[in-house]
Amino acid sequence: MDTNHVKPTKLCTKCNCQISINNIKYHFEKCNGKPSYSVRKSNKLTININYNNDLYKSKLESLDWKEIQAFYDDNHSFRDVQKKYNLPSNRLCRYIKEGYLKTRSATETARIRGKYNNLKVSEETKEKISKGMRKAVLEGRQRTPRPYASRLIIYNHTSWLGNEEVLHGGWELKVAKYMDEQKINWCKSKEHFTYIFEEKEHEYFPDFYLKDYDLFIEVKGQVMPKDLEKWKQFPRKLLIIDNKTIKNLPQFFQSSSILPLC
Repeated sequence: MDTNHVKPTKLCTKCNCQISINNIKYHFEKCNGKPSYSVRKSNKLTININYNNDLYKSKLESLDWKEIQAFYDDNHSFRDVQKKYNLPSNRLCRYIKEGYLKTRSATETARIRGKYNNLKVSEETKEKISKGMRKAVLEGRQRTPRPYASRLIIYNHTSWLGNEEVLHGGWELKVAKYMDEQKINWCKSKEHFTYIFEEKEHEYFPDFYLKDYDLFIEVKGQVMPKDLEKWKQFPRKLLIIDNKTIKNLPQFFQSSSILPLC
């Protein structure tokens, strides 16, 4: 037997067991009734901390929680409370869990201390950001700035006319492919139109433009009050493809006089 690969062992003085040198510490702790963290984790042991002892109760009763709450609310942090009242973090956390101290979120603390005051954006800067976003959308470098559009997949599609178009979502791709099959002269709309909603001016970008018919097509799944208002104020001819008409595109294009009736 090759003794070079045998792990050295030692006899435990308490239980007379042969244990490996590497496990002496963990074994002795287990024998003495104080298992280490790794032993507790491996054996799924838990240690119940007694918070009902006399020291805990006396310390709890000696604290004026109205004063501590007022001190904390006066723009002071968790650490400031620790230092002033000489409280360990684990004990203070326990008091908070028991409802003696009501804390605030980290974001609210930052706002109280004025951390976000320098992050206020002026109206001029907002307008510059909006123009940059609109330009990026038209060039296909950015998705539409609507909050729900971030979930849409961007498709780079080449039409039957050889034009490279950027499509937003599977519905636009489905409509584009159908128009390619029917040899309809289409492109992504490059024009934008202004409309008023809730006493504010907004800009609207239709999805498709059909040159031969001089009309725009909007592909829309969920219709919001804002959409109804911008369609009402739209100055040109506009057709809407919703969740019902997307299932039967031939009927939609035929009823719109774009395709001849069968």
